Amino acid sequence: MKFLLFPLFAALSLPSQSTSMAINSRRVSAAPIEVSGISGSIALPEGWYIVAHSTDVSEGQVVARKRFNENMVFWRKNGELSVFQDLCPHRQAKLSKGKILGNRLQCHYHGIEFGTQGCAEWVPEVKRGMPNLCVHSYQTVEKEGWIWLKHGNGAAEIPESPEEVRDMKYTTAISTVWNTHITRAIESQLDYAHLPTVHKLL
Repeated sequence: MKFLLFPLFAALSLPSQSTSMAINSRRVSAAPIEVSGISGSIALPEGWYIVAHSTDVSEGQVVARKRFNENMVFWRKNGELSVFQDLCPHRQAKLSKGKILGNRLQCHYHGIEFGTQGCAEWVPEVKRGMPNLCVHSYQTVEKEGWIWLKHGNGAAEIPESPEEVRDMKYTTAISTVWNTHITRAIESQLDYAHLPTVHKLL
């Protein structure tokens, strides 16, 4: 039986928090992301990042997540996944507290309904859509059971997964919280030499 450890890391939510995320990027010119509680800033390269497992967002579900130090809302209808900034452009209410109506995400505050592209398709007060009222929408792709999100305008295309991953018949995702900085979490996953002493492996 063949096992493959495929480390996945979260992209900067809080200095002491780390959840699932994989990093695949080719550029390093992205603007730094400011992380609360850390002196200075960290430049996160432009690229495509795994931000969640596809099973984390079920049909008809609205899910709040923090990625890249930004609050996001994930929602799925008729199998189609949409990811928005978790902030209504009207009065800055959290869209993750809303609900799905038809093929739209409804804000819980004024009932504005946003389509899958992020623009208001129905505003109850004026009884019509307002195409110029749009929430920031993130470009995402689902591949091999993972949700990939594009970070940066110049990001390259999603890289091919390792052959071992593509050929796997069974996969599982484990999410945990480590009270350490994201860079330490990455170092730990890459440092196999600590396995015999810390985890009693090998």
